[in-house]
Amino acid sequence: MPVIDVLVVGGGPAGVACALALHARGLRVVLAERWPWGPPGLPGETLPGRARLALEALGVADILDDRSCTPIRAQRSRWGSAVRERSLMQDPYGHGWHIDRARFDQRLRSRAAELGVDVRLGMRCTSVSAEAASWRVTLDQDRGRSSLRASFVVDATGRTAFVARALGARRARCDRSVALVAEIPGGPGCGAVDGTTLVEVCPAGWWYAVASAAQGIALTFISDTALIPTMASDRLAALRDHVRTAPLIARFVAGARGPSCLRVVSAAPGAISPMSGDGWLATGDAMAVHDPLVFSGITKALEHGRVSAAAVAACLGGDLAALDRLRAQGQAELRAHLQMRRAYHAVTGLTRYRFWRERACPPVQPAPALPVQPVDWAPAAAMAAFA
Repeated sequence: MPVIDVLVVGGGPAGVACALALHARGLRVVLAERWPWGPPGLPGETLPGRARLALEALGVADILDDRSCTPIRAQRSRWGSAVRERSLMQDPYGHGWHIDRARFDQRLRSRAAELGVDVRLGMRCTSVSAEAASWRVTLDQDRGRSSLRASFVVDATGRTAFVARALGARRARCDRSVALVAEIPGGPGCGAVDGTTLVEVCPAGWWYAVASAAQGIALTFISDTALIPTMASDRLAALRDHVRTAPLIARFVAGARGPSCLRVVSAAPGAISPMSGDGWLATGDAMAVHDPLVFSGITKALEHGRVSAAAVAACLGGDLAALDRLRAQGQAELRAHLQMRRAYHAVTGLTRYRFWRERACPPVQPAPALPVQPVDWAPAAAMAAFA
């Protein structure tokens, strides 16, 4: 069986970026994705303006011209007591985008295939084993089982980090943060403004909302596992109750219909350890997951995919320290991110609440109690949408 240079397992942004960068360096690369059409995406995913630079470096910036990418031109936030508004037209990188994640990833893989990457969909990695100075990787598909031999394996399987864990690595999470994600069809009278995002804090966590005429409203509530009901039937009522504590969010969804989709996913930062080993490395979320508050998960994945490709190429070229440097860089970035995250969670007036206190910079002194907000500030339509 011939041995390819690199097998990239996982066809998300990090995997595609790594495969494209390796292919551009002349290496024989196979990109294996378990889903026939790619994994389902979450509503409300966005890209900052600097994402265009990452895509341009890979030669695929034209995917931002697709109808699945809606421009975001303004941001509004209340992180603490002050409300801030910012026009992205003044950003040096330009406006951002609200994307249909499933279609975005599909377009990314299609462009990679057009550029010459061997993209194989519907192939699920089930085992990885060392064999004669290479790896034998078993891939399952509807038509049966096949295997590949590769000199190097890149784990781009996201939070699951399947390859890294199969090789003995372990993932550690920082806390129990989760995201309650609601997809709300847009409609007449909706309080949301097309092409805008909104961030707002509340005692039990923080909100992120984005609206577009094409995709409606995506509403994300970041909280703690202990504060989200375990029963799916109780989550809509919990979402409604938490909306009462966020006046800007309530106005944003005023007049909208009820959610058509409600999901709970992990939002906890974490990392795999070790991040790499002899003949393999993890990239993107498989390596480290950052908090959603940085709003750059996809961009980070694209950038880290390229950096990982450079390390793989150097390693295959005889630079035995390349993986050590990449690992040190990843660890330093994670430490800096966690330090910044703790500072962001030290919100004046909120650290007396469990969610904020557990995530803030220690030590945190109990803050004065927030004034009680009457529940009748929100338009009745905002609550009716979740009734």
